[in-house]
This record gives sequence, C-alpha cells and structure tokens, in this order.
Amino acid sequence: MRAVLYCLLLLKYWAWNASAQSQCPTGYASVGNTCTRLVERTFFDETTYYSMLSRLQSSYSSPGTLRYTMVQSGSDPNVQIQILTSTTTTSNNLYFRSRIQDYYTFTLQFEMYCTSGADAAYFFVGSNDNPLFESDTKGGYIVRFQVYSSRYIRLQDSSLNDKSTSSYASWNNDGNWHPVTIKYTKHAWDNTLINWKVVVDTTTVINVNVTDAAAWVASSGNFWGFGGRTGGGTMSLYVRKMKLTFEPCPDGFVMTTNGCSIAQQNINNDCKEGAYSTTGKGLYLNSYAALAELLVARPPWGVHGLSR
Repeated sequence: MRAVLYCLLLLKYWAWNASAQSQCPTGYASVGNTCTRLVERTFFDETTYYSMLSRLQSSYSSPGTLRYTMVQSGSDPNVQIQILTSTTTTSNNLYFRSRIQDYYTFTLQFEMYCTSGADAAYFFVGSNDNPLFESDTKGGYIVRFQVYSSRYIRLQDSSLNDKSTSSYASWNNDGNWHPVTIKYTKHAWDNTLINWKVVVDTTTVINVNVTDAAAWVASSGNFWGFGGRTGGGTMSLYVRKMKLTFEPCPDGFVMTTNGCSIAQQNINNDCKEGAYSTTGKGLYLNSYAALAELLVARPPWGVHGLSR
C-alpha cells in the first residue's frame, strides 16, 4: 500500500513538473518547482538601434529649425551615427517614446566618440518632450557629459538638482571610442529608491541611490534618448554599438497586469524553499513536489521495518 502511495505521489509530482511552464508568467521559466526569471530582455541592440530610434534635428535657440542632419555610416555591428559636427546652435537627439523607467532595471550601453569644443552630450529619461540642451530636463532625469569649459559627468534630476558629479574626463577628445554603460535599478523593497550607475571605459563614475523616486516615476513622461548640443562653439559627437536591455521585475516578483507583484511563497516547512506559485492551488502542488522529493530520498521500504 505504501509503495502504491509512493508511486502515485511521484506521478503527481511529475505531472505537475511537466505542466509547470504554463504556470509561470511571461518572462519566467520553471526550474524544479520554482518559477525563475529568464535572462534579461533586449529592447534593441547594435544592429537595430539605428532603425528603432527616432531623430530630432533642431536648433536649440529656434526650435524646429534644422541646423544639421545626422549622418549614418558603416555596417553592422559598427553602424555609427554622427549626431553633431561643426555647426553652431544645434540640438540633435536619438530618442524613443516608452516608459522604460517603469522597469525594475534597464541598462543602456553604447560607444561614444567626442571631440573638444562645445557644448555637451546627454542621456535623458522620463521627459515630457525632447530636451533641446543639457539642462533642459523636460521633467526627466539627465546624465550630462559636459564638454565646454570644465569637463565632467553629472546626474541631475527633473529640477536640475545635482545628484552626483564625476570629474572623469578621459572620454573626451583623445581620438578614441569610449564604452559607456548607464544602469538604472529600482530598490526591490523600497520604491522610493533608485540606484543610478554610470561606467565609462572601465571606471565607475557615478554610483548613487536617489530618494523620492516613486513620486518622480509617477509624474514622469515617456521620452528617453541620447543627444547633444552645440552653441557658439562646436564639437563632433558620434555614437555606435548602442544596446538597451531591461528586466521587468526583480527576483521574487511576478509580472501582472498591475505591474510587479510579490510572488506567493509557500512557507510550509514541508515545501521546498524558494518554491513560488502563480495559481491558487500552488500550496498543494508545491507540497506534492516536496513530499515526492522526500520519498525519493527516503523511500518507505526499508525504514522502520517497512517493506514493499
């Protein structure tokens, strides 16, 4: 009788495990009896960014007036876009309209080539429209690569408050391409915090936790992108190998129509630690799995005088 029960439990466990894929939400896969997040997703990469991003080409002093048409050249995976050249009062952006700031984390990677002169390059996110210069946040956050006068990299919030500044300047005017990584991560348990990390070459130039993030995200816009501006002085600015990846939810959370929600974890001691469920019957399913694993490790026969 005990052997029959043993086999039935194993069958129940195997049946549950075989159907586990359908019980995990999009972006998760079944590993044992746990829904585990898949690898990060790619929004675009170095072979698609130039066709996905829109282009704003304007004068910063006379919005809507064309000053310089961006030039695309090269072949995959090294397609490059010249954003600025020796044309004054130019504001040019590569941009997209979506709320990437709602993701748990996103990472923008690219290579930048920049000469000396004026004025700046910048990444923006959560703006209500395209910024026309490096201090024109349009309600978003900006990572500013200042070229004119003193060179620096600065993170500024929607009100132009300085959140972090680095004097690292080796990215400018040395005749080389420089890799840049901008990583944005929400705190998994405290939605008032966002970590911003900027790496240029192999140097972490910004790594800061920003508070009051929830209020900003709620009121933020859906413009984000990378651009640059010239003034009375000029500079050349190129970008290539741009890639954006993101993860919708942190570990232990699942995606729902309302965003990231904490996954139900079975706290019954008989259940395997880390087992998550997205169905109301998860408690029983996970208990079957844990009990079957226990029986595999310690079958009922040969224990306490029992036999087949």
